[in-house]
Amino acid sequence: MPDIFLSGSNLTSLNVAHNQLVGNFRGNKLQGEIPKSIGLVKNLIVLNLSSNGFSGNIPSSLANLTKLESLDLSHNKLSGQIPPALGVLTSLSKIVVSHNQLIGPIPQGTQFQTQDASCFEDNLGLCGRPLSNNCGDKDREKSQEPESEEEEEEEEV
Repeated sequence: MPDIFLSGSNLTSLNVAHNQLVGNFRGNKLQGEIPKSIGLVKNLIVLNLSSNGFSGNIPSSLANLTKLESLDLSHNKLSGQIPPALGVLTSLSKIVVSHNQLIGPIPQGTQFQTQDASCFEDNLGLCGRPLSNNCGDKDREKSQEPESEEEEEEEEV
């Protein structure tokens, strides 16, 4: 995404979903990484980058958008983890990252835990609330507890 879109400090809403941009944008969809400089647009309230071809990680600079109320990054090719720093965005009431390639635990901030599981669906590597699958360490602890009890019983016999 060209930085020219991000240069206006009074920008409060940016929606580029289902666009028909042509020219330098291959496939008529925005592609590449979401620029870190998007975190400089401090007055942004709504950010909708859904249904594009964005790839790479979600930039942690989004945590600088302290007025952000709605973030939609769904239907892209984003990978890596959801930055834990996004958990500090207390004004964020809607976050949708479904249909990407995200992995790891969902941040524990209230704004994440109150979302419907569908906001995170089709990211096979994501775990933790509000999804039904727990993250690895908790699963390992649960699976090891019965084994260790059985081992103790075997040792006693």
